[in-house]
Amino acid sequence: MTSPAGWYADPWAPANLRWWDGSAWTPHFVVPPEEPAPTFDARALRPALVGVVASVVAARLTGTLLLNRLDAPTEVFIVCFYAVLFGGMWLTCRTISRRYGTGEPIRDFGLSWKPSDIGRGVLTFLIARVLQVIAMLPWAGDLDRLRRLTEGLERVSLPTFIIFAIVATVGAPILEELVFRGVIQRSLAARYGHGWAIPVQAVLFGLYHVTPGLGATNVPYVAGLSAAGLVLGWAAWRWRRLGPSSTAHFLVNATSTAILFGSR
Repeated sequence: MTSPAGWYADPWAPANLRWWDGSAWTPHFVVPPEEPAPTFDARALRPALVGVVASVVAARLTGTLLLNRLDAPTEVFIVCFYAVLFGGMWLTCRTISRRYGTGEPIRDFGLSWKPSDIGRGVLTFLIARVLQVIAMLPWAGDLDRLRRLTEGLERVSLPTFIIFAIVATVGAPILEELVFRGVIQRSLAARYGHGWAIPVQAVLFGLYHVTPGLGATNVPYVAGLSAAGLVLGWAAWRWRRLGPSSTAHFLVNATSTAILFGSR
């Protein structure tokens, strides 16, 4: 290294700064203060919630029309259902970003990825899985409807399963992270602080997955997903962007999808 004397990224701990005297590294280093976790305009909270609810309702109405009225193939149902759901969520992010931010949702809500997010994502995934199991343990003997739902996915045709797998492992880790850990959590944090924002968005994330056909089984289902949402929210706060939480979200959905595929 031939750089002039100064503070540079520590070669042994890149997060720190170490003093280079012009010819060699010295024992002197500093730990830069962490930037505060980002927030977003608190006024974005209401349109974000309205956008999510509208997207869910529109997707369910579309699904009902396709299955009950038009008797559409399952492949068409899945494509149209998630196109409406995730399309509405992306439109919500775009609208909020243009109204309260820079007009670039990826930038405004911190959807960036680094190689280091692999390790962080794995750690977040493991914690989320453990908390999910713990949260659902009180209802371990009452999950029959949830099992029947997963068995239904196991029996669909291979093209249908592939479409579902793509949606679960690509669409959800991007769009759901943008909405819940990006827009909603950051807007809540601007109004109430991160101590409230993380658990509240986690509960909302669980409620977002309520499935009418599950009946009372929605209680453990929502509890487990809220537990996972809590850990994903913590990761978004801890690393100040969505790369680690999106990676963990991908791993959660990918492992579940792999288990379903293995049961076919």
